[in-house]
Amino acid sequence: MLLAGVLLAGCSSYKASVEPGRNLAGYSRVWVKSNMNDNRGLGGFITSTLAAQGYEVGVGPLTMMPVRTQLIVQYRDSWTWDFKDHMTALEITVLDARTEQQIARADYSNPASMSRHPSEVAERLVKQLFAPSTGEMK
Repeated sequence: MLLAGVLLAGCSSYKASVEPGRNLAGYSRVWVKSNMNDNRGLGGFITSTLAAQGYEVGVGPLTMMPVRTQLIVQYRDSWTWDFKDHMTALEITVLDARTEQQIARADYSNPASMSRHPSEVAERLVKQLFAPSTGEMK
C-alpha cells in the first residue's frame, strides 16, 4: 500500500505554454482577477509570487484594475475530499489587458490523493509562465 502511494504521488502534471513570439517577462504590470470561489487563498499565492519576481501586481475584480495594466491573470481550481481536501487541478490563464486575448496558460493536474500544497503549485506554474524563455515547458 505504501508503494502504491509513492507511485501515485508522482502522477502530478505541470504544463505551461506561451503563444509563439510572446515573452511574459517583457511585461511589468499585472492584475490578478479575483475569483469569488477562492476560499483557499490561491489569488494571494499567485500575487505574492509575481511580486517576488519584480512585477507591479494588484488583485481584485476587473472593475478595480488600473488603466496601465498590461496583463490579466485569471485562475480556476478544482478540489476533492478524501479524508482531507486535495487540490486536483489548477489552471492559470494570462490575457493581454487591452485585447483580452489569451497569450499564455499553465495547468496542474494531480488525480492522486497525495497532492502538493497549493502555494507550491501556484508558485511553480507562475514561475514557468513568466520565465524569460517562450514556448512550452513541462
